[in-house]
Amino acid sequence: MYSFKCGRHVQWEYLFEKNALMRMEMNWMFEWFASQAIKNYFHYLDELVGYTPDIYAIFRKRLMRPPTFIEIKPYYKTLDPEFQLRSEHISNLCKAKGADYIVMTELEIFE
Repeated sequence: MYSFKCGRHVQWEYLFEKNALMRMEMNWMFEWFASQAIKNYFHYLDELVGYTPDIYAIFRKRLMRPPTFIEIKPYYKTLDPEFQLRSEHISNLCKAKGADYIVMTELEIFE
């Protein structure tokens, strides 16, 4: 998918992610975004774990929002306690670095 906001093609892995990227392309709040752009490593349950967010987004300056890591998942996967625990851990790490972390499902993408 070509993004005029980003000035380049933006890759996506599955349709939920593509639809989220299309909505971000048309939404005035987003100044810039990238798909699979940043790989992070963190300690989780005594292991070094790699994590690449689906989307990294920058909001318009007037909104005064920090950069945001966005994970796109089907709703049923967000009900898994292991996913919830890991997401909470990632969210805390992002906050410590001055960023937000959001999990989007089809419920938010197709509302």
